[in-house]
Amino acid sequence: MKYHISLADGTPEAFELRKASDPITELCDDFATKRILASSRSLEYLTQIMISTIKRIVVVSVGAFSMSPVFAQESSAPAPAPGAEEAKYDEEADHAKMANLDKVPGFGGVAFGAEFSTKGFKLEQDRGALKLYKKTGETLLVGPALMEAVIYYVFEGKFYGVAFHTNDGQDSLALKNILVNAFGTGENSTDEGPSTVWIAKKNGALFDLNQSTGDGSAFLFDLKIHDAVLAGQSASEKAAAQQLIQGKP
Repeated sequence: MKYHISLADGTPEAFELRKASDPITELCDDFATKRILASSRSLEYLTQIMISTIKRIVVVSVGAFSMSPVFAQESSAPAPAPGAEEAKYDEEADHAKMANLDKVPGFGGVAFGAEFSTKGFKLEQDRGALKLYKKTGETLLVGPALMEAVIYYVFEGKFYGVAFHTNDGQDSLALKNILVNAFGTGENSTDEGPSTVWIAKKNGALFDLNQSTGDGSAFLFDLKIHDAVLAGQSASEKAAAQQLIQGKP
């Protein structure tokens, strides 16, 4: 599937989404990024299916656009289509909301990219350089949406992102509406993959809805650390492949 969105600075960018046959072990090229999301009640299963692939493709070349001058009498200019001005306003307002994504400093008092203190957190999964934590006494009510779980992702000791998981349609819809109110409409998928994607300069966000169960998941993350996660995972996968070839555990 392909997404066509505008970055926070107005630059058009396209994304091709494809679902990995094995989301944990699929390799990506230098331009690939992996986005984490979840859609199951089991944390173990959530993490195993969380990583899907988004291939970022810049489709607009740098250059100047030229326009031929048009001379016409003022009276001959076509009248704006009904609702055109309102639609333009809505688009500008939506674009302004997208800029909010880069304003997000982190979550739960922890800044993206900051050294992560485990005090007050419980380790849920240890995946080597990537660790998942739950915060003791976490507030699970986000606006009107009740979360089943809020998971903090830490890579090499630094706060990478936060995942939100719901377990019914009402809360999932509320979670999606919160993201739309914060960051605009985003780019919706028309087939398999994350339901909605938001990509800014520094941060990214995803929302996914399981149509069968109503479970929803959102992931808010730091793009720079995400690239480091991807590089580390790729190196680990290659090393594991060599060990497999040599018959080593």
